[in-house]
Amino acid sequence: MTIPFTIDVSPAYDLLQAMALVAQPPQGQDRWDAWARETAATIDPARAQQLARWFNDEWPLGTACAALVPTITGEHDTPAFLVALERLAIPDFLRLMVTCGELTLSPPLAASDLLALVGNRHAARAYVDRYIGLTGRVRTSLIHLVAEPEEARRELLELVAFFTETLFAGIEPSLREERDAGGEALAKAVYLLPDAVPEWLSWTGEYSPAVLAPCVLLTDRVVTYFHELDRSLFDGMRYEPLVSMVGTRRILASSGHARRSGRLRLSALPSPDPVDRWAQAYTALADPSRLRIVRLLIERPRYGQELATLLGISGATISHHVGELSKAGILRLERRGQRTYFHIQSEALLALLDESRHYLFETASDPTPENPKDEATS
Repeated sequence: MTIPFTIDVSPAYDLLQAMALVAQPPQGQDRWDAWARETAATIDPARAQQLARWFNDEWPLGTACAALVPTITGEHDTPAFLVALERLAIPDFLRLMVTCGELTLSPPLAASDLLALVGNRHAARAYVDRYIGLTGRVRTSLIHLVAEPEEARRELLELVAFFTETLFAGIEPSLREERDAGGEALAKAVYLLPDAVPEWLSWTGEYSPAVLAPCVLLTDRVVTYFHELDRSLFDGMRYEPLVSMVGTRRILASSGHARRSGRLRLSALPSPDPVDRWAQAYTALADPSRLRIVRLLIERPRYGQELATLLGISGATISHHVGELSKAGILRLERRGQRTYFHIQSEALLALLDESRHYLFETASDPTPENPKDEATS
């Protein structure tokens, strides 16, 4: 089932990704990697520690604020995002933070349960250890956040405001045009040509809201945030968000585009080159852990923590692997209560393998002779 997505071109998504890039600068050669490394080198150690605390890979507390952006009324710009974060009720802020990653058990999420932890470090520690099961620096940070949420939120607000006004302000004008073009492409795919919607825009389950956000800094990746809980994320509204931030290069490569009158405009959606699709799938499968995940999911659907336990790897690593498999169209997600299960797209996988086998090994029915002169003299 394809979910009716809302398209959101807010710069807040790129802002959060920019902070994540600078917190852990990639070592590759993507077009924004050098910017992230150079920017990280300009930040003082105290600020760098703050960035690492909020935007690490294992439990991305700061990036989880992407789920807050769709609640904003009016312009979804970065000042409005900061106001929304500042005004968020403490139980909602805590619920947003403690459910943004893999949970070992279903935690108590009522406002009274969460407020009972505030100011009580012993209770906060017991809550994090029982229901979330983190270790190291991430565990320490989350315990502090649960026990002192107002102080933690002030730090996050100050950090985001600093980054917005200094480091992000320099690149935002160059991001805006491509982000808007990505929004046009997504709108065209979702609303005008629904039969041509790429596989990576198809989800199962019920989410409200379900948002597609073009994000220049993700380049050609798709990063999706959803919260595994059996109640609304925010009090006073039905809010079970699914936010897919999609790299604009991936969007525009899927849709095709041409530059006209100084702007990026979209042509009709072409069929993707099957060779590119097969290469993407084989790349996703070219990892022992992913092959083991595929084998386990062929047996039956499983959820993230179950896969992590069976394979002896972290929930964050599982999330990375299933993300790659999902982007390649090999698996899909289904929400059941407080858990998200992963299903193998068996027919799609078998068809992909069969089509690529035919492409590699079949003999053309009317082959072109290697030497036309030989044909003429025969």
